[in-house]
Amino acid sequence: MKMEIRETSQKRAKIPDEELMLRLAQGNDYALEVLVKRYQLKIINFVYRMVGDLDQAEDIAQEVFIRVYQHRTRYRPLAKFSTWLYTIAANLAKSQLRRRSIFNPISLARLKGERFSSSKRGPEKTLLDKELGQKIQEGIERLQTNYRVPLILRDVEGLCYEEISQIVGCPLGTVKSRINRARLKLRDILAEYLS
Repeated sequence: MKMEIRETSQKRAKIPDEELMLRLAQGNDYALEVLVKRYQLKIINFVYRMVGDLDQAEDIAQEVFIRVYQHRTRYRPLAKFSTWLYTIAANLAKSQLRRRSIFNPISLARLKGERFSSSKRGPEKTLLDKELGQKIQEGIERLQTNYRVPLILRDVEGLCYEEISQIVGCPLGTVKSRINRARLKLRDILAEYLS
């Protein structure tokens, strides 16, 4: 008999991801619903920044959760659940980019642009912020995927270096180096605009 976990939303929020995966593996499909509610928007945002198309990002995010369900009995909590989830999302996004063989523009309107924001106010600031967002977008488009993925995971998604290392399958030092190089390349690309 399946054990039902229809807790209140307050209790549901306290259940660790890894516990939910164990419950899902034991046949409790409601656990997947909780995980989807926790991560769906984060995964869509992450994938959107990778592929630049909201419809594709939503499709890929759906595929991510399908794979979580398909592999529910194989999941082992050796790392954080979110690391496993972002790894699946990154791999699916990279596959999509390879299929397209060209990079579509990535909208970074919601990128943490305040780091680069102008001190001007009103419509001028809005116009400058929009133009800056476009320049950042162009700069990130020019980065190779092996620089783009860690940069987005760190500076947009806010993941720690260790988690990024596990997601991209590179040593910690390599991840730090790639993020640093990506930032330097992006700074060089934006230098003319920011001066």
